[in-house]
Amino acid sequence: MSSQIGEFPRDPFKTIKIENVRQESTVEFTKNVERVIEETSWIKKRNESTNSFGLGSYQVSQSCTIRVYSSGKIDCVGMSEPIKAYKALQEFIFRLKREDLIISSDDRIKVSNISASAVLARPIRLNQLYYRLPSSIEQIQPPEERSNSLRFTLTEDNIHVNKYDDGRLATGINMHVSVFNTGTIQIKGARHPKMIDRAIEVILESITEDCII
Repeated sequence: MSSQIGEFPRDPFKTIKIENVRQESTVEFTKNVERVIEETSWIKKRNESTNSFGLGSYQVSQSCTIRVYSSGKIDCVGMSEPIKAYKALQEFIFRLKREDLIISSDDRIKVSNISASAVLARPIRLNQLYYRLPSSIEQIQPPEERSNSLRFTLTEDNIHVNKYDDGRLATGINMHVSVFNTGTIQIKGARHPKMIDRAIEVILESITEDCII
């Protein structure tokens, strides 16, 4: 349906909403991370777990948190704009340096996940869309009876992400895409906005007239 965007009330690309950006980096602390947190009033202690919640946290704003891990990894979650997430993590590292809490830091702050949504604004027949998605797409989960979503994994290679001072090629990355029968699209695992565009392109290229209710 690459030539049928006009079938939708709005251009789906113009409905893209970035909901969460996760950026990360690594630092080398001057002492044991747990001791640093105990001796620093502005980093709050928390219980690190297998869910990767971090050993300590710093609240940037009501929605944005920077987490500190025992490995020296730090990440920023809760921002909806990559540049703001980058700056928040950068300022956090600068503060660690000013207070002599770290010996060194990685020069790169990397985008590790972007979650976003978009809207087709037309109900979709998921069973029809399932059979029209490219066979190269991995892990397509057919919609079960009474299910309201179709899920698949999309891998995109060679998308450069240096726009956010990352310096990597986004190779071998899995994006998890959900299409709901209401026409809503949810995307997780992107590392660059262009990857979100690509996920939507795949859906639009697969939609035929009989997919639209």
